[in-house]
Amino acid sequence: MSKQVGIYVRLSKEDARVGESTSIENQKLLLTSHVADMGWTLREIYQDDGFSGTNQNRPEFQRMLADVKRGVINTILIKDLSRLGRNYLEVGTLAEIFLPEHGCELISLNEPLDDMMVFRNWFNEQHSKSTSQKVRLSRRICAQNGKYLGAYAPFGYQKCPIDKHKLVVDELAAPIVRRIFELRASGTGFRAIAEKLNNDGEISPREYYYQRKNCENPNKSNRNWSENTVKDMLKNEAYIGNLVQGKLGTVSYKNPKIVTKPEPDWIRADGTHEPIVDRKLWNKVQRLRRKNNGSMYKSGLK
Repeated sequence: MSKQVGIYVRLSKEDARVGESTSIENQKLLLTSHVADMGWTLREIYQDDGFSGTNQNRPEFQRMLADVKRGVINTILIKDLSRLGRNYLEVGTLAEIFLPEHGCELISLNEPLDDMMVFRNWFNEQHSKSTSQKVRLSRRICAQNGKYLGAYAPFGYQKCPIDKHKLVVDELAAPIVRRIFELRASGTGFRAIAEKLNNDGEISPREYYYQRKNCENPNKSNRNWSENTVKDMLKNEAYIGNLVQGKLGTVSYKNPKIVTKPEPDWIRADGTHEPIVDRKLWNKVQRLRRKNNGSMYKSGLK
C-alpha cells in the first residue's frame, strides 16, 4: 500500500520563549522534503502554531485524528515525538493503540520509535513541565518588578509605545475614569452611573478599544457601559498607580483551565505608574464599598 502521508508540525508559545530551534516553517520544509525524497504522497499538512503539547485539545491535531479514522491518511510524519505531544501517557496511547487500530503508521524523522520511546515521551513531558515553571517564574519576577503583563491596558491608560510593560495615562479616557469615581463618591449607584454615561454618550471601554484599532466592534451587545464594568473599575488599584497581578492562572501545566488564585498569591507592586485618581477620592469610594458590603452581609444578601 502506498503511503498517504499527513505531516504534523507544532510549536508552542513556551517553546518559542525558551528558544526552541525548529520553527514551524523549518519543520514543514524538513518533512515535505523527506516525503518528496521517498516518493510518498503528501495528502495533508496539519499545523498547530502556539498550542501546548501537554494535551491533545489542538484543532489541527484533532483534524488529523479524524482524517486517520476516515482513512484519508495512513502515515503520520513528525520531526520528533515532542511535536506530537509532551504528555507521555497520551502519546503512548496514540502511538501504540489508536494508530495501529486504524492502520496508520507513525514515522518520526529524528528518532526511532522503539522500546525506548516511553522514556523519551516521559522526558518530553518533564521538559514541558520545566518550561512551564520557567515561564511562570519569569512572569512572576516581571510582575514583582512592576511590569504590566496584561494583554490590554485598563481603560484610561495605554501601554507605553517605548515599553509595553509600562502604563501611561490616556488623556482622552482618563477624565471619564475620574468622573466615575466622583459620581460614586457622591453616592450614585453603579447602575445609575452606567446609565448616566450611556445617556451622555460617553464611549465604553470596549467600544473605545475598537475605535482606537480603527475597526468595528464585533459584539453588538457589548457596546454600552454596564453596571459590572463600573464596579470593576472602582476597585482597580491601577487607577491609583498600583499593579495587582497574577489573580488568574491555569490549574497546572497539563490543564489549561483558567482559575482564580487565592488572594495571598496575587502579586502587588505599588507606585508603578502615574495615577488617574487621587488617594482621597479613592479612599472615599472604598469606604463606601466596604460599608455597603457590610450592610449586605448583615441583611443576608451576600
